Amino acid sequence: MISISDIKKLYPESIPFIAKIDIEGFEHELFSKKTNWIKDFYLITLEIHDWMMPQQSPSQNFFHEHSKENRDCYFRGDMVFSIKN
Repeated sequence: MISISDIKKLYPESIPFIAKIDIEGFEHELFSKKTNWIKDFYLITLEIHDWMMPQQSPSQNFFHEHSKENRDCYFRGDMVFSIKN
């Protein structure tokens, strides 16, 4: 596993554009701390797994952090598209 911070250190001259996240229910952990990287990405695509993990709300932290930023949110099936304004 590689973190967003690690990627940014490996490619410091790059401007992040898209973060595509499909981590099979571990969204809760990813968005539970150190989420300042969210504002760097124009587009974040996330496959949410609430359907797979009833009553555990794995996407709750994502939506909490998403709501702190000036971003739009679109849904297509179990995919969430978070777009920076």
